Amino acid sequence: MDFSAEWRGVCAWDIDGSLVPDSELRNQRGIQHTLDVLCDTNGLDRIQIEWKTYCGNSEDRIYEMLITAGHDDLEGLLQPLEFKAECLKYFSTHDPDFTPREDAIETMIALQSFNIGSIAVSNSEGRRVHRALSEAFKIADLGKQVRDVFPIVVTSDDFGPNQLRAKPSQQPYWYAHGQTMLLSGVNIPRNRMLIFEDSLPGVTSATKFIGSPQMDQVIQWKDVGAPQHPHTIHYMTRMVDCISVIAARFGINENKLHDAVANVKRCANIGLVRAIR
Repeated sequence: MDFSAEWRGVCAWDIDGSLVPDSELRNQRGIQHTLDVLCDTNGLDRIQIEWKTYCGNSEDRIYEMLITAGHDDLEGLLQPLEFKAECLKYFSTHDPDFTPREDAIETMIALQSFNIGSIAVSNSEGRRVHRALSEAFKIADLGKQVRDVFPIVVTSDDFGPNQLRAKPSQQPYWYAHGQTMLLSGVNIPRNRMLIFEDSLPGVTSATKFIGSPQMDQVIQWKDVGAPQHPHTIHYMTRMVDCISVIAARFGINENKLHDAVANVKRCANIGLVRAIR
């Protein structure tokens, strides 16, 4: 996107479970598998993870939460970061379905013609996030590179060097906001942002950052197992159902936005996706 043109607003996307739905589901499968192996190896009864409670937390955090929840037998078997390392071994040999959420990338490309940019904010490590984005864009086959749509991608790799706490802290979004200002030269007001999240930690992070009691600037996806956040207004499954919310937030004519998305898809079908500001 051309940063010489002033951004009028920003869509901020979580990746696992939001842009790429199955990556969160793969993470759940991997964590459960690793926990099963650990229990079997040590003669413990298997523990079924309740994803409504644990969805969106890091692997080491989930291990800590399980111990705190009463599974004392896990304490001492592995350190939380060792458990995370075992989960990463599973992830390295079990790819998710990288198919992006239907119409999501098309909508972000269309929004560029209205000077609305997009950024990515994830709790996952950089290698996993960039792999998911790269594969998702290949599958979408819209003639765009990741950097054309997501000039800013914040991952857990940014947390340590910048002394950031992971979601549910609001710090990842504040850091992304600052990076957006540095790159674009525009201080986007928080009321000109719309955030897409799936998990309770992610929604909590987003709402703390937005600081709005109305909670109408966060869209939560409901198809990856997390319950609806108690203050979430927009609890969605399909991108097409979000068009009216996006249009209202950024002052765009809803029909024109629908037309712009359709045009991106039409141009892609005939190999004519043009550079959009």
